[in-house]
Parts: sequence; structure tokens; C-alpha cells
Amino acid sequence: MRKSLEWKGPKVGIFEMRRHYANYLKGLPGIKEFRGRLVTLMLQEEIEAVLDEVATTYKGFVIERTPIELIDYHENCPI
Repeated sequence: MRKSLEWKGPKVGIFEMRRHYANYLKGLPGIKEFRGRLVTLMLQEEIEAVLDEVATTYKGFVIERTPIELIDYHENCPI
């Protein structure tokens, strides 16, 4: 976020970062409240405070992922 604000300025940088929060925070339980706050704040300091709160709240949290099953679609192809 800091680099975005340096490069694009505070207003544009903050607005453009908003679209990324959903992807960055995906999979965390109860993240809706934090995400809602992040997309309404307009000051870098306030946003950083919420991000610090997220980091503290979810410290050590591991998202369990199930590996995908690869399917060979050519296995039964008559060609």
C-alpha cells in the first residue's frame, strides 16, 4: 500500500488498493468487518491501523487447502 500511495498519491492509491483487500484477506473467518472498514477509510494511518489489527487477530492462522485433483481428459478420447 505504501508504494502505491508513493507512486499514485494518497487519493488514487487508497482507492486502487481497495479492490485488492478481498483477495488478500480471502479465507479468513470473520474478516467481513475488517474488509468493510478497509474500503471506507480515507487516511493511510487509519488503514494501517486496521491492517495491524488484522495481523494481530489472525497471527498464526493457517488456511487449510485441499489439493486439487488433476483429471486426464484425453484418457478416454477416441481420437
